Amino acid sequence: TSVRYMQECEGLRDDVQTINLSMMTYPWFKEKQHLHHGLQFPGSHYTKGNTVAWLNGGFTFAEFLDANPDHNIYIAGRLSHDDPAYVERFEEKPHGLVRHITRRSSSIGPVEEYR
Repeated sequence: TSVRYMQECEGLRDDVQTINLSMMTYPWFKEKQHLHHGLQFPGSHYTKGNTVAWLNGGFTFAEFLDANPDHNIYIAGRLSHDDPAYVERFEEKPHGLVRHITRRSSSIGPVEEYR
């Protein structure tokens, strides 16, 4: 990607970690996880939930975010797999060419607001 080129070849923004989501979908990605200092991976590779690949050690994007609550995570493009838990618990806020992923705040109903 262009971001990785700018980091590797031009030496810019080495304080930002980038991960190619499509590369995270391969089981061999487990061997590359150590390159991403400070991030926790809840399984061997990114996959769709409730599938054989998920049962065999994969993780969903929501599970990845849950494992890294103290990190600022941004996304460019789309997720590789539908993830209902991601849609339910997280939201994307525009931030230039990318979107900042944040946990949704729990909604407070009218009765709770009144109290």
